[in-house]
Amino acid sequence: MKTQEEYRLRVGLPVHYTNGLKDEATQKQNWKKDFKKVKAHRLVIDDLDMLWIGSFRYYLGRMTISTHSYCDSLMRNWSEIPDRVKSVIERDLLEEIKRDDRDRERGSEHKALGHDCDSQKWREVWKVVSA
Repeated sequence: MKTQEEYRLRVGLPVHYTNGLKDEATQKQNWKKDFKKVKAHRLVIDDLDMLWIGSFRYYLGRMTISTHSYCDSLMRNWSEIPDRVKSVIERDLLEEIKRDDRDRERGSEHKALGHDCDSQKWREVWKVVSA
């Protein structure tokens, strides 16, 4: 188990952090509470990452107006999205654009990015994503 000092340094708390309490037992108890808060905060961040990736994969290839709304939101928030999420979205979108191009060359009825208007919107997203 990590020492309190190592933990405090890792999560950005001052090493001398005491919660304003002199009693060491109370400090230790509060340290455990703070650890749980940081752990919960990390879960929330991971959940948001999963939400961006999951919704991206859900909307990719759909043929509804909500896809366009999602694309607009994705482009508007791109600078705030974590890098690890960006890399997944970039990779998946590039693969689907290539598939969509092949589908269109072959004259397939179903296309990877949906109808022409949907494909156009995803290509707008690609311009933002790949910039």
